[in-house]
Amino acid sequence: MDSLLLALRVALSLACVLGLMWFAQRRLGRARTRRHGELEVVARQNLGGKAHVVLLEAAGSRFLLGVTEHQVSVLHTTDAPAQPVFEASLARAADDAATDEPTLLPVNALEPAKGWAAGSLLDTGTWKAAAAAVTGRNRAA
Repeated sequence: MDSLLLALRVALSLACVLGLMWFAQRRLGRARTRRHGELEVVARQNLGGKAHVVLLEAAGSRFLLGVTEHQVSVLHTTDAPAQPVFEASLARAADDAATDEPTLLPVNALEPAKGWAAGSLLDTGTWKAAAAAVTGRNRAA
């Protein structure tokens, strides 16, 4: 009977701790989310120790900041790009896909692979076909 009460106390204590952790994460998690129109950290680079270089975007401008343990300095200011790089790449890919030219596979990609490692990650033909697909070149396997 004592062991059952002890197990219930441990389970109840664990549930309380997990509940407090969940509540704290929800309360603090909302404070960390970025709202539309505020600051956005575009990139961050550690320089060693407690020094960083941060690229920050706010109100249509980009700021290059030098951040140390005791100071934040504006290193450079410029206008933010009109369209993010990812969206521009996505639009360019959509334009390329809109053309009626089909994507051609290398002839060797259609042939069945031979050997004990055929079609696996250990097969050199797999790596050559993957490289050809990524680079867009028609390489022989």
